[in-house]
Amino acid sequence: MVNTFWTFILLCLLANNLGAQTFHVDASKEDHLPPYGWYDAINGGVGGYASLVVAAIAKELGFQVETQWIDTPSSQAPGVALQKVMAGQSDYSFFPPEYLPDAHALIVSAIPVYHVESRIFVARDSAIKFERRQELVGLRGGHFGELGVSGNPEFDRYAEESLSIVHYPSYAAVARALVDGELDYVVGVNKTLQLEFHLLGKRAEFTPRGPVIMKVPVHWIISSRSPMAKYAQAMESKLKQYQESGKLRLMMDNAMKQYLLYRHELDSRAEGE
Repeated sequence: MVNTFWTFILLCLLANNLGAQTFHVDASKEDHLPPYGWYDAINGGVGGYASLVVAAIAKELGFQVETQWIDTPSSQAPGVALQKVMAGQSDYSFFPPEYLPDAHALIVSAIPVYHVESRIFVARDSAIKFERRQELVGLRGGHFGELGVSGNPEFDRYAEESLSIVHYPSYAAVARALVDGELDYVVGVNKTLQLEFHLLGKRAEFTPRGPVIMKVPVHWIISSRSPMAKYAQAMESKLKQYQESGKLRLMMDNAMKQYLLYRHELDSRAEGE
């Protein structure tokens, strides 16, 4: 009985000590890929699905997380964040395992935190079926992305050689161009474009067509040098629990609602100025 009591006390002390730890993730204020993540210019923090998952797991396991802002364009931010995690200069990030140059310095979650899909979007009454990429030849296309048209290297090479696809400065701009009839189709991240069409009041009128062009699983990566590594197994267990219970799906729904409210608030503030 005495041994059990002191074991319990020691576990409580250990939990309190671990709970005091704060772990860091790097992000750029130019990051913008809703609903997965974006810079919240109103509150000065990170919004989105990934941050909801992290916050829930951190609360259950008793640690805290903070964002370290890096002054780099959004196209370079994932690579910079990855290098800092590998060097032990930050604790964790999110990254597709297939693009990891060296996993020895990392602990990679077995379960993806989310998937990113690229699709072709057209008007619901469009004749474009996109059963073959050759259907797009001669049509006006648009995209937003600093890492290629779709993220699929094979499709992007074909697009560069054979298609007429214009780069737009934002997902909002490319979605607007399709709605206004400037384009025949757009290429981009599925959920992000859905949100933009929703904000334009046109989600039901513009839909994805044909097969998924690119689907990449994004996993939680932890520096093996970080004290956060001791939580890796428990974090994996929580992630699996959230997946099986449907909590991850609920968090994604909440992130999409969160982004819509955020954009409405931004628009209201802009109108008031």
